[in-house]
Amino acid sequence: MKEFKVGIIGTGFGGLVQAPIFNIHPGFKVQAISSVSGQTEEEIINKTGIKNAYTSWQEMLRQEKLDLVVVSSIPAKHYEMTKEALVTDHHVLCEKPFVTNADDSRQLIQLKKHWNRHGFLDFEWRFQPARQKAKRLIEEGVLGDIIHIDFESSMANYIRLTTKPIGWLADKKSYGGMFGALGSHMVDAVHWLTGSTILQVFGRLKTTIPELRNDSGEIIEKRTTDDLFTIVGETEKGTSFTLQTVTPVRHGLGSSLRIYGTKGTIHIIDDTKLLVGRDDSNLEEIKLELEPIPIAIQNPAIRYYRAFNPFIQAMYEYLTDERKNPDLPLFEDGHRQQLVMDAVFQSVKQGKLTRVLVE
Repeated sequence: MKEFKVGIIGTGFGGLVQAPIFNIHPGFKVQAISSVSGQTEEEIINKTGIKNAYTSWQEMLRQEKLDLVVVSSIPAKHYEMTKEALVTDHHVLCEKPFVTNADDSRQLIQLKKHWNRHGFLDFEWRFQPARQKAKRLIEEGVLGDIIHIDFESSMANYIRLTTKPIGWLADKKSYGGMFGALGSHMVDAVHWLTGSTILQVFGRLKTTIPELRNDSGEIIEKRTTDDLFTIVGETEKGTSFTLQTVTPVRHGLGSSLRIYGTKGTIHIIDDTKLLVGRDDSNLEEIKLELEPIPIAIQNPAIRYYRAFNPFIQAMYEYLTDERKNPDLPLFEDGHRQQLVMDAVFQSVKQGKLTRVLVE
């Protein structure tokens, strides 16, 4: 079995979630990891358990013989890092949101083609078992034509937002905020589940808690990004949708994805429970076949395993024999997401419904 050597840029999600799941797959081996936050080599090793640690991602690309580079840094750095990985002859898995504007994502697609490399986007939640089953039911025609999608989540982050810094997530220049962190996944879910392109959007991004103060009343962190968003829109096939995430609240109610069709309805609760209603019958729960989580996978990677492991299996099949799983997200999917995000930011700025550039 061919083994691909992996280098990861980023010791947070990259080192604690992606690395251990890559390492239990027989087709991948994490060869090296680099920090982007000023950690020492010793700190990186202690945090991730990966012995081959770098304090410079550029040095890692120069020194290591890698097949695949995982870009798992703050979004504002994705373009620079992905570009350098491509031109140094690496395949790339980039975290979402892809970049910070559609001009950059368009250029990365061109570079990928020029250097004959593969580019993947980490929309791993496509492979979560409940969503996979929902997608298959949609393809089988159980829902008929999709009329509307409601996708909402709420998290009890009020205490955290009022007592602790949130770092780059608070910074607009870093492309932080909940719309980028979670909204990018939601936008992709609409594209993927409907098999169509979003044509128009209206967005509201709100900064509920704009600053963090210490006990003396001094401002220790200014927030320039959203902690709450609502997006409404429509696809080219006429499916309307509402996407919403609320975080500055005392009580979180989890996530709810509701898909309404002309023949039936699907409701996914917290990505673990799948309810389906056919015709006029009541919604009934469908039991999901869940893969056991290996003992070697520990928190925080546990909650991502059942999505990320089949995702990288699909990557492996594509890298070895170009057998593309239709659910596998590529740079092109990231570009479609970026076009929508650009339109949402324009909508927020202008306060009106905005057309999405369709290419």
